[in-house]
Amino acid sequence: MSIALASLLAFQSPLAAQDSAPISLENQVKIAFLYNFARFVEWPRSTFARPDAPVVLGVLGSDAFCAEMETMLQGKLVDTHPLEIRRLRSVEQAQLSQILFIGRSLQKDLARILGLLSGMPVLTVGDTDGFTSLGGMIGFRMEGNKVRFEINIDATQQGGLRLSSKLLSVARVVHTAPAGND
Repeated sequence: MSIALASLLAFQSPLAAQDSAPISLENQVKIAFLYNFARFVEWPRSTFARPDAPVVLGVLGSDAFCAEMETMLQGKLVDTHPLEIRRLRSVEQAQLSQILFIGRSLQKDLARILGLLSGMPVLTVGDTDGFTSLGGMIGFRMEGNKVRFEINIDATQQGGLRLSSKLLSVARVVHTAPAGND
């Protein structure tokens, strides 16, 4: 069973907020992947001040997707860390996240955002074309009607992040120098 399917089956949260539209299957899968990324990434020891400090999943540029994440991931834990979803308005706020999802609406600013976060222990995830080639760490892509992802292993290593072999085995691994490091 795939990581995404297993985590979708494990969710007990409702798939839509009471007063909102149902969450699309594509977004459900992406959210399940984001949760599993948190479970299969190891951050530097200095990342968390306490064993129960939250894993912060920040969202830049996609309020609707953030609301869907809040619905699906409410009350979830990553090991001993509560998962906290935050809507962000600036890259500076993103530096306090362990995971940052960058929405499509920020595509024109993507190179600048990724350049500012380059080398930091922030797992950058996006769904725009060419995300990993610009220095993003994990990029979602569609293959037919299936959500897949690729991992820029060079960018993750530069950020001091260690990825589980289980995560790497289900990804397309690419080697691309992070933004700003020509």
